[in-house]
Formats: sequence, C-alpha cells, structure tokens
Amino acid sequence: MPRLHSRRSFITTCAAVSSAWAVFARPTGSEPTTTRGASTGTFGSRIHVFAKPFHAYSYEETADLLAQAGYQGIDFTVRPGGHVEPDRVREDLPRAVAAARAAGLRVDMITTAITRADAGARMLLGTAADLGISVYRLGNFRYEPEGDPWQKLREIQPHLFELARLNERLGIHGGFQNHSGTWRVGAAGWDLHELLRDHDPRWLGCQFDIRHATAVLGTSWPVVFAVLAPWIHSIDIKDFRWIQRPGSQEVEDVPLGEGIVDLAGFLRRMHAGGLDVVWSLHLEYPPFEHAPLPHGPELRALHLEGLRRDHAKLSELVANATT
Repeated sequence: MPRLHSRRSFITTCAAVSSAWAVFARPTGSEPTTTRGASTGTFGSRIHVFAKPFHAYSYEETADLLAQAGYQGIDFTVRPGGHVEPDRVREDLPRAVAAARAAGLRVDMITTAITRADAGARMLLGTAADLGISVYRLGNFRYEPEGDPWQKLREIQPHLFELARLNERLGIHGGFQNHSGTWRVGAAGWDLHELLRDHDPRWLGCQFDIRHATAVLGTSWPVVFAVLAPWIHSIDIKDFRWIQRPGSQEVEDVPLGEGIVDLAGFLRRMHAGGLDVVWSLHLEYPPFEHAPLPHGPELRALHLEGLRRDHAKLSELVANATT
C-alpha cells in the first residue's frame, strides 16, 4: 500500500508518539510539562466560544453576550458567510477583535476555510497575525467516494507544506479539525497523522474535537489523542448522543454533560499531560442551532441562559480535572 513517509520520518514520528504516550500516561495531578502559545499558567483559562450561532449579532453584541456569560474569548468565523467575510478581513477583523477586547475578551483563535496558501490566505493570516491571533482552524478536505484515499492525501500534502511555510513566516499555527463524516479527511485520525507527521507542530497541527473523535472512534479516542498529541494546539468542546434506529444512527448535539462524550476523562488527560492550549466551546443544539425564535431580545435571553449553563458545567469539569 502506498505510504506518504520515509523510514527516517517513520522513526522520528515513533519517537514523538512514544514521548506523547509517556506524557499522557502520567497520573492525574502530576505537574504539567508542556505549554503551547501564550500560556497563562492556569488550566482552562483560555476558553473561547465558537461564534457561528451569533452571526446575527454585531461584534459588540456578541462580545457583550459572551462576557456576561463568563467566557474568556471569542472564536470568530472568518470565512464565507461568517462573522468576517474573507474579502473584508483587513477592515472587519480588526473591528471584531477590538470589540472583543473592549469587553475584556481574548481572540487567540479564529475559524477559516483556508486549504491552501493563496493570495486570500496570505491576506487573511497576515491580518490575523498582526492582531496577535495565534491559532486558526483550516477548512475541510474531502475524499472522493470512488477515489483512492492515499492519492487524495498525496494531492493535499504539497498545499500543506506551502501553508506551513506561510504559517512559520507569520508566526501562526494552523490546525485541522478531526471532523466526523464518511468522506472527511482527518475524521479517523490515522489519515490526519499521515498528513502531519513530517510537519513542525509549531506551524501545522490539529484542533482536536472530542465530540467528533467519540462519534468516529467510540472508546478508542485516547489512542488517537495520544498519537496526535505533539500536533495539538487547540481543542473543541461539545457533547452529543446517538439516536438509533434499525440499520441507522443519527447524532443529536446536546448541552455539556447531557450526552455520551467522556468530557471528564478528556480534560483529566489534558491536565495530566500539561496540554495548555486554546479551547473553543461549540454550541450546536437549540436555541443556538435551529433557533426556536427570530433574532431579538427573547432569543438573546435564551442564548445567555444556555451559555451560562454550559459555562457552569465546564467550570465543574475543569475543577474536577485539576484536583
């Protein structure tokens, strides 16, 4: 079967993975050894909220809402149809960041649709880096249903090397989300490792999503988490449950703690490994997704209630992970 790496890179990666296993196998409560980005020294102190449900709000309204709910930052969508349109990034991203900071919030991360180092990516990432943003999420890659997965990975890799060089020049990290889906590149973890194994983790890596990892891997997610650990510079937090019928299953996203995701175990592993990275809380259940009311004061009140509920649960999980 075709491979994307040499024997030397395989040996190098094995050493990195062995090191990751050693870190994540340490007992809970041991001292952190690894920090990434502008560490605050406090586990769970850079929790951003993914801004996708708040596109109808202004930058100032979004910042005020999340500050009232007790969060530390905003993960703005800087992609077509997002909070910031890519062709207006030079004008609008500084406005979004200024609104967040005026409310006392951080903007350490953004979500993009970037998949190659073209002129648009250079403009977007250059603007983000100038504003002090340290992490961005890449766009999605997909397999062809009748195609060769190995060939697709070979096609993607040159674009990643170009992006990694751009990231290094700008001092910013690009992360793949391990998003579930039949034809999503990176969903299963092994292919994400194939793409990342020859890259410097400072510039290209993984935005590890525990919800999607659970949906794809079930109880085996800790193995892929350990394998990808050297490249993880950000994480996504959310929960879900299965709706099962004969011969089929569907995902239903739910508030934190109401689903099947082992959030407690995930955060304990992170803390034990000293993985101090940026967090993004995703809200993909009503009233955030499939909102029951039109945009207005009543919906805002529901949003604030839901944000505070998830904040309380996340605070509880963080406290339990660190004691």
